[in-house]
Amino acid sequence: MAGPEDLDKVRDKTDADKAKDYFSKIPGFEAPSFEKPAPTEEPPASDEWTPPAKPAKPEAPLSEAEKYFQKIIKK
Repeated sequence: MAGPEDLDKVRDKTDADKAKDYFSKIPGFEAPSFEKPAPTEEPPASDEWTPPAKPAKPEAPLSEAEKYFQKIIKK
C-alpha cells in the first residue's frame, strides 16, 4: 500500500504540473531550464589595434651565494 509519503510526492507532482500549465499560458513566462546552455561562437578576430605586450622585468643580479653555486654546478 502507498504510505503518506508516497501520497505527498504524487500531490506535489500534480501541483507542479498544474502550476506549469497555468504559468505557461501567461505571456512572457519561461520555464526554468536545467540544461547547460550551448556555447556561443566567438566573433572572428578583428584587425583593430592592440597595445604591444609589456617587456619582462629584468632579472636582479646574482648574489654572491648564487654566483658561488653557479661555479660549482658548471664544474
